[in-house]
Amino acid sequence: MATQAFPRVTELAELVEMYRALCKLAGRSDEWSEVLAQESMLRQKLESVLEKPVEPQESDAIRILLQELMVVNHALTAHVEQQREKLALSVQHNNRVQRAATAYSHTVAG
Repeated sequence: MATQAFPRVTELAELVEMYRALCKLAGRSDEWSEVLAQESMLRQKLESVLEKPVEPQESDAIRILLQELMVVNHALTAHVEQQREKLALSVQHNNRVQRAATAYSHTVAG
């Protein structure tokens, strides 16, 4: 299937590649504000690409690309979950340190 005849297929393929790059960034970065900003931009582009009904001639290609996008999205979600767990552990650690410092200050003052 020639993607030039179906520009939406080309746009969707490019979006899948952009999502792959975003997933790699999410896996190696602590810059989550950047990851979230890029994901928001990509989501808007995806909605724009998919707002029109799918033509029968492009349905197979779009179905395959959407399946690929689902796999990438699953990996991206896993990175987000790992980051969330890492952040939760950090908050728990900070709370423990704060409680210990408070307990120590009460012991020294008391």
